[in-house]
Amino acid sequence: MLSLSGPMRLSLDRTNWKFGCLEINLLVLAVVVNSQFAFPLFWVALPKAGNSNFKERIDLLQLFIKTFGSKKILFLMGDREFIGKKWIDFLMKEKISFFIRIKENRLIHNGEEKNISPFSSNIYKQGKSGFWSVILMDIVFTLQEQDHLPENL
Repeated sequence: MLSLSGPMRLSLDRTNWKFGCLEINLLVLAVVVNSQFAFPLFWVALPKAGNSNFKERIDLLQLFIKTFGSKKILFLMGDREFIGKKWIDFLMKEKISFFIRIKENRLIHNGEEKNISPFSSNIYKQGKSGFWSVILMDIVFTLQEQDHLPENL
């Protein structure tokens, strides 16, 4: 049986597929049970093709917070599509620790007018796919693309 008693490791993901002529695009928030299994807790069918936006992500995470409370979140993991200033600002405002997978050409702004390359800091670890992971727990950073980061992501 699934125990939801302690702080939970959450995973945010989006999946899409075609069922006949029907396009299905789901944004899913799951609790990670172990290294091979996550149990979906909340999901929403996106009324469009493509990535989610910051409002859809915030709405989904707020369902979890209203049900369990933010103190039940140990951390949130997300793939490279889950970026954007408003989204990251929300996570930091709510004091939600998070792991976001990023491409190596992304820069991290440290709040001191300085951009940090993935190659210049020991907070990064290269994964099997060639992407870099950054741990953003007690350090306040925002993600930004080398040119700009769209507000509506």
